[in-house]
Amino acid sequence: MHGALLFVIGEDRITAAGGDTLFVPRGTVHGFSAQGGPAEMLLVSTPARHDRFFQAMDALPVPHRMEDVAQVCQRFAQSIVGPVVTG
Repeated sequence: MHGALLFVIGEDRITAAGGDTLFVPRGTVHGFSAQGGPAEMLLVSTPARHDRFFQAMDALPVPHRMEDVAQVCQRFAQSIVGPVVTG
């Protein structure tokens, strides 16, 4: 990981930096955002092909139209709940 990320995992708020490892149990509501500038992370996710959800989201034009986001979520059985994670 490069930079800093703020994660919300269930009720916990965790700031993570390079070298940190976090675990999100299946079905746990979670989110993250970069803090103070660009950040990168390595994400290992299951089930197989979950990466296609992120690729489809990345392919959407910015700013995202909520209708497009809803279609991607439906196609990949994902839900986006709550606001963007902020400090």
